[in-house]
Amino acid sequence: MKKRYIPAWLFTESNSKEKLSRPYLRMRPFFSMAKLKTKKTVKRRRPPLNSGLWLVLSIVVVLILAFIFADRGMVKYWQARDERNELLREIEELKERKEQLIREKELLEKNLQYIEKVAREKYKMKKPGEKVYEVAPDE
Repeated sequence: MKKRYIPAWLFTESNSKEKLSRPYLRMRPFFSMAKLKTKKTVKRRRPPLNSGLWLVLSIVVVLILAFIFADRGMVKYWQARDERNELLREIEELKERKEQLIREKELLEKNLQYIEKVAREKYKMKKPGEKVYEVAPDE
């Protein structure tokens, strides 16, 4: 707020020269007119909320919290859903592994070349009179 000054003689009850001779009394700030009657500012108070409204709000909050965090709430639902999805992925992987083992079983039962390949690679078997050479990988 910008200070506005008004003459001091408007505030003095008598025109005594001693008061006007002092420089700090010559001019007074405009907002120092405390002697004038002013209306008191009254802070308006908001009316208190009805107890019924508080009751409804508190019940709604409790229901929301119960819905989210209760024994069968949303958090448990999300955890169960994630666990279910993980188990479904594991089931799919096991089905693929089962199909692969069934194919390998059929090859081992019917295909003699496959049996020989598995025996040589997996079990390090050789035919009589053969020499096996292993090549070391480059390091």
